[in-house]
Amino acid sequence: MNIDPLSFFIEMFHQQGISHFFIDQDYTNLDKIDGGLRQHLFLDFDPKVYFDPIFKQYRPQTIYQIKDDFQIHYLCVYLPESLAKTWDAPLLIVGPYRFSPVSRLTFFEITQKLQIPEEHHLDLLEYYNHIPIIAFHNWENFLLFFGKTIFGDETKFQLEFVQIPLEKDFGQIHYSSNESALAMSIITERYEIEEQLMSAVQYGDTNKALELHGKFSNYKIAPRTSDPVRNEKNLLFVLNTLFRKAVQKNFVHPYHIDALSRRIAIQIEECTRVEELYRLPKEMVHRYCNLVKNYSLRNYSSLIQKTVNHIDFYYAQPISLKSLAEEFCVSPSYLSGLFRKEVGVTLTDYIHKIRINRSLVLLNTSALSIQEIAEQVGFLDVNYFARTFKKYHGISPKKYRDSIQQHK
Repeated sequence: MNIDPLSFFIEMFHQQGISHFFIDQDYTNLDKIDGGLRQHLFLDFDPKVYFDPIFKQYRPQTIYQIKDDFQIHYLCVYLPESLAKTWDAPLLIVGPYRFSPVSRLTFFEITQKLQIPEEHHLDLLEYYNHIPIIAFHNWENFLLFFGKTIFGDETKFQLEFVQIPLEKDFGQIHYSSNESALAMSIITERYEIEEQLMSAVQYGDTNKALELHGKFSNYKIAPRTSDPVRNEKNLLFVLNTLFRKAVQKNFVHPYHIDALSRRIAIQIEECTRVEELYRLPKEMVHRYCNLVKNYSLRNYSSLIQKTVNHIDFYYAQPISLKSLAEEFCVSPSYLSGLFRKEVGVTLTDYIHKIRINRSLVLLNTSALSIQEIAEQVGFLDVNYFARTFKKYHGISPKKYRDSIQQHK
């Protein structure tokens, strides 16, 4: 099977939150290149007039690294003929992106140099806050690999860095009177992606949630304090709360949600470096999505939700079909039939599964005797516990523990 080599790199850029655009022969679709920045700022801005002369002077078999007058970076490359036919466009633009966040000093220098009115500073600040930051550790080597893959040989292309010149007198530019329009657009986009992210977590869709978090993380929130660690912790506490509320909508019992939320909150507070905190969001996505997969009762009736929760919380106490039927004021036969229909196993098998799973934790983490573990998970007869354990895992609890000790 032939795989288009460009698709691989487009997906890599996508995972970094970086946009890409294919420009056609007539250079008619240039308006999206800078994310609409100039069209929002400048009155009567024509992207074709601005960008067309720039790209027409570029040569084939060259990967251009572009830095524009707003200190934003792009890649520009004229594709080989075969790829141009595949994608129905000769020119690929990747960006915008930066290699580091815009500092206050840099922001001040840009606004002064381009003579941007103060009423448009919020627009520009929000724009910079949502520009992806390149996370590749060795960008030049990545570009060499990119070029070699696209062109087939490192001798068939070259890398070139270009600065888009300040050909205009910014003192003569007329700025739009529609202040904060770009900021409002970007903030609206951020809230929409946040809603999509919460929905993915709510339904336990790990892959979709990770993809959306990658997009969401490109929208930087203005710092609330001068301490970067405190800022990041505050943002993660908010994210923890949002995830907690999201999974609650999918009928996960508050007990399980609270336990996970509390553990994550402690983990956040114990971090001392920003680098540690940067790694936590993806872990949080995995843990909350797994919580949904393991504990969501969304597809169960109210009676079965109550029954499952009762077993999950009181597995160590004596539980039977009769006692549960009495607890919820239904007949044993009705509860038994409905439970098997909705859960897919008998009520007794489910009770055994929960108890055996809890016993695995104790066998792995405690020095309790097999007899004590059996009692703690609700088995009054240690021999019955051993037979049930072997039914699920093929070996006795003692042999299971011995195998753990051998691997330590």
